[in-house]
Amino acid sequence: MTKYKRQGPHPISQYVDVHQTEKLTALQSLSGYRLVRPEDGSVPEFLPADSDARELGRALLDAFGRCRYVPPEDEEFYNMNKYYENYAHSEKEILRRTGKRTKSEAYKNAVWCEVRREERQIHMQPFRPATRGNWDMLPAEMCVVIPETTDEEPLGAALKLALERGRTFEG
Repeated sequence: MTKYKRQGPHPISQYVDVHQTEKLTALQSLSGYRLVRPEDGSVPEFLPADSDARELGRALLDAFGRCRYVPPEDEEFYNMNKYYENYAHSEKEILRRTGKRTKSEAYKNAVWCEVRREERQIHMQPFRPATRGNWDMLPAEMCVVIPETTDEEPLGAALKLALERGRTFEG
């Protein structure tokens, strides 16, 4: 795996996808530049769904630490066939961990949160399941935005709030 360093004025954003089901919370680091995706062969970090704020905050900081900048010229990294393989690999692991046979069973009553760290802020955008495997983004006012921090407890508390908003939103 090639490590890239930031070159020039590219703003570095780090992304982590967080899915929470009734049984577990899965945190998946994403790498790239603008178009982000999981690394080859990576699997999410799994925690129990009832993890406390400190555990969630620690896992989120660890996930941010695995994000990397990949320049757009890296054709191998951005290969769509590899993307679909990695996505299928992650989905199989989630099915195995939840003990479900289909994605619709695994994600029933689930919530997804896209977490983005950039410009000294952390944005947490909740989504909720829609039809046929799609997700609906909640309105902007449901997004949780906090100053960038390495303090596990408030970071995890903010993530719990974003996930709860995704679970309880009526709109």
